[in-house]
Amino acid sequence: MTNPLSTQEKLAIACAGVPLTAGTSIYVLWRLTYWTDLEWAGIWTIQIGTLLFLIGGLLLLSDLWLSKSGQRNWVRKFVIGILLLANFPVSGFFISSVFEVRTRYVIEVVNKTGQDVASFQLISDKGQKKLGPISDRNSVKTYIHVSEYNCLSRTVTPSSAEIKSIQSTDSCFNDIGDGISIELHPDGVVRTVPIKR
Repeated sequence: MTNPLSTQEKLAIACAGVPLTAGTSIYVLWRLTYWTDLEWAGIWTIQIGTLLFLIGGLLLLSDLWLSKSGQRNWVRKFVIGILLLANFPVSGFFISSVFEVRTRYVIEVVNKTGQDVASFQLISDKGQKKLGPISDRNSVKTYIHVSEYNCLSRTVTPSSAEIKSIQSTDSCFNDIGDGISIELHPDGVVRTVPIKR
């Protein structure tokens, strides 16, 4: 017959579960809204979670010290310890995911030329990314990271010889996490519109 959970074990489980639940909820809500205040809530949750990890670890050690040798359920304490430790890789994933989203730039290309566009290239000194074909009145979207494409030029290859190749001056990125909509119009006219998340 297994011994019931001690008060220290119950509190240690709470110390593991509270930041895990709160952090996951904050992350999911942030992915749905991108609300900046949730990023601060996540930072505070990580700090409080670190404190709760220390408290939970001390509770487990005190329970181990105070319990009689026959009542030391090593497997259960090991599982609770793993649950406490699980907060660190989970919060690491959340941090890296938020960083990845916050440092990417949305590029949307809208074809308003009246004809299909065979190819659209984003070119920088560090590489290029090809998009297309883009049918008339449709758009394509991609993400780039500012660290990979500090500035880029846009080159369009039309599917019809009647449309001239479109080239425009370089664009540099200032707003991390936002984006740009590039509208292709007839006669080689290109309009760029900032996108807010």
